[in-house]
Amino acid sequence: MTTPALPHSRTRVRLGNLTICRDVFALFIAAGLLLLFTLPAAAQVQPEILAGPIINPANGHSYYLLTQDSWPNSENRAVALGGHLVTINNQAEQDWIYSTFADTDRSLWIGLNDAISEGNFQWVSGQPLDYTHWAQNAPDNYGGLDEDFVQTFPSKNLWNTGFWNDLPLGPERCWGVVEVESEPEFLRDGLVAYYPFNGNANDETGNGKNGQIIGNVTQAEDRFGRQSSAYQFAGVNSTINVTQPVFNIGKAGYTISGWFCTDDVNMENQSILYCVPDSGLSLMYHYGPPQVGYYAGPATGNWTEPFRRGAKTDYSNQTWYHLTLTKNGTVFTLYSNGQVDTQQIISVASGYNYEVGYRLGSHPEGTHFFKGRLDDFRIYNRALSEEEVKGLYDYESKPASGTATATPQVVNGFVVGATVTYGGVDYIEAPNITIFGGGGSGATATATISKGAVTAITS
Repeated sequence: MTTPALPHSRTRVRLGNLTICRDVFALFIAAGLLLLFTLPAAAQVQPEILAGPIINPANGHSYYLLTQDSWPNSENRAVALGGHLVTINNQAEQDWIYSTFADTDRSLWIGLNDAISEGNFQWVSGQPLDYTHWAQNAPDNYGGLDEDFVQTFPSKNLWNTGFWNDLPLGPERCWGVVEVESEPEFLRDGLVAYYPFNGNANDETGNGKNGQIIGNVTQAEDRFGRQSSAYQFAGVNSTINVTQPVFNIGKAGYTISGWFCTDDVNMENQSILYCVPDSGLSLMYHYGPPQVGYYAGPATGNWTEPFRRGAKTDYSNQTWYHLTLTKNGTVFTLYSNGQVDTQQIISVASGYNYEVGYRLGSHPEGTHFFKGRLDDFRIYNRALSEEEVKGLYDYESKPASGTATATPQVVNGFVVGATVTYGGVDYIEAPNITIFGGGGSGATATATISKGAVTAITS
């Protein structure tokens, strides 16, 4: 398809999923992270929201229309809104997108691109490519240009109205359509307290069950390598205290879930969550052999039931695990990483009736301290089903979308490396690096990988 020529040729450094261009932009698309490099001489203004949020009744997702801008800037704004440029999965969704956002002159950016691998078009959201709506002869890299990004034609293009076309990285200005997938509805049903620990110990449900940090509790990296997104407990004099009653241990159903990462698998009696009063409920990591388990009781006096151990015994230091306990009537089920670990019937639980708060990381009397990191604790006033627990684990196992910035290193007009100021993308192994198109004298690039994330690119 005919498109304006680029202002000059491009030299690219490709780092696995990363392409560093001599042009204004360099694009990094992987596992929900967009990394956009902007050369100092070409400061960019982010697109504005022109319309939205607009709900698609077919899937419940929220959509926004952005003002005209480049594909990378539009995707960068989409990520900041919590989503990506739109993924179109079928003809019905194509029709809805076009009828909702297009008009006579409006060409739309969508999330399809082959910036990672030439000719291998992928959705930036990571969803599989099961549906396409290409115009005749597209995609075609028209005129020998490297056309990596996909637009929809406006209605004034009579023969290709709404069909898809590939465009190069350059001055093209289309309107971006952003799609934001809402958190699964079942994760909000019955949620009475939620602690994501993103810089504080507040309850993010709005119910005001905020935690109080006591002692040696510090902000730490979470399971995706994001700074200040979990809490580190020192193993002594360290706890987060929720003094207000949050749920009733005698309620017909409740659920407690969260993530833990112990620093010492050989340290016994590490409290993950302990109810106040202490004889109501506790979740603990207990060595000998290494197992997670729980106590259940009436919260009035002493424990009346033995410690219930899970079957899993292969816990390791510095490894994150997802833990869930559900109570459904008198049936208590403990899950590890979304799978049933143990299940018991505690008949006397039918007589329990006590509103409790809790401590994270210690016994209420200041003993049994946890040594390691805790994160993303949720309390529900209902028992999640086995399928919902698996869904919760799957949902929280994937890094959320995020943005990253970088300072480019320019030699003789070429980008030869960059320092990344935020990572957060999981890798099984470090990506390979290849220089395309010359790169300038001595141009090289090396990726630094930390905890599965690209943390730096140096020349």
